Amino acid sequence: MDKIIRAFPGISEYVVFLNIWCAKIDINTYTGEIFYDETLREQYNDLFFNFYGLKRHHSSETIDSLLEKNVSVFLNCDNYYLPYHHFYLKEHTRIEHLILIEYKNKDGSYRVFDDVPEFEGNLSEEIILDLHSKAGHMSFWHEINNERVGNKLEEFKHLTENIITAPITHKEFFDKLLGIDMDDIGKLNIIYSLRNYSFLYNGLYRIVSKLAKDFNIDIVNYYCNVLEAYITKWLLIINLANKAILINKAAFIDRILPRINELVESEQEVNDLIYNLKTTVLPNIANQFLNNYE
Repeated sequence: MDKIIRAFPGISEYVVFLNIWCAKIDINTYTGEIFYDETLREQYNDLFFNFYGLKRHHSSETIDSLLEKNVSVFLNCDNYYLPYHHFYLKEHTRIEHLILIEYKNKDGSYRVFDDVPEFEGNLSEEIILDLHSKAGHMSFWHEINNERVGNKLEEFKHLTENIITAPITHKEFFDKLLGIDMDDIGKLNIIYSLRNYSFLYNGLYRIVSKLAKDFNIDIVNYYCNVLEAYITKWLLIINLANKAILINKAAFIDRILPRINELVESEQEVNDLIYNLKTTVLPNIANQFLNNYE
């Protein structure tokens, strides 16, 4: 989502990251296949696009011809062919990964911006065209034409009205995973595959940290600490799983189990945080500060 903010600097983090964490995971206990339920995220995506009058245009035109129109060009990529990505020549992309192509340099290379992983630099024309051909998708560009861009009053109103308080819970998922008839290395690989999923909670952190910065309310500063601790628990689980896979040590799963329990136990605190944001903190900010926040 940082690519959207980069392409359209007037868009607020309050709006662009809202409800991005509202995805749920499930697992087929027979095959070990993971399912992502992104219904709530997709519903909000429509609200987000409508709020800013943001439209996506798929195009069969060349990247150069789109850039000549002075539009922000997004290219769908397979991370396997993306030189700066940690999956480069290791693992093919299962989900859409977009890079923002900002302009073409005089030497023929392209200026590229990415947020996951963070990258801002130049890629050669050969690499970009290869990425484009292997992705199997057309490039596309966004246009935005709405008076709400930069209108902090409207953005904050949108945040207050639309934040979703659906509970975050992963206990059932981990119970199913750990109960599957599968060797422990297989289970560790499934846990490690959740690394991109766990990044979604950074969106909630971005919103709360921006609230803390803009309004300096003690309880919101505390919320930042709660979320940071929750995200750290996720990262520890992911990193332990990765280490176990690299050294092929299945016994590491015994070290991960207590961490999973800590993660699950802390989720009620995160759910309470979101609920309090919706019902108390945001309305109070609106009453006290909103008239001055323009």
